Amino acid sequence: MDFFDVCTLEELREEGRKVIDIKNQKIALFFLEGKVYAINAVCPHKGGPLEEGELDDEEVICPWHSFMYNVKTGVCLNHPGFSVRTFKVKVENDQVKVGVD
Repeated sequence: MDFFDVCTLEELREEGRKVIDIKNQKIALFFLEGKVYAINAVCPHKGGPLEEGELDDEEVICPWHSFMYNVKTGVCLNHPGFSVRTFKVKVENDQVKVGVD
């Protein structure tokens, strides 16, 4: 697995979220409770932009059809059978790195 530098922790802390593209994969980063989480930014239901969704505690709500995904696990809470991929994240010297195969 390769880790890619995507932003600084300070940048993400200020914005709360960020969308990035690594190896043709659109990834949404979220800063929650002092930690960084990364999930696939495309809702598998109809392709909605999860990075634009409302954040409710640990869940991001797809702005198109209200599918709710836990940003820590990728599991869809209101429509079993749907989920989004999660990505490994590490922070080194204020640099956020995302792991992609």
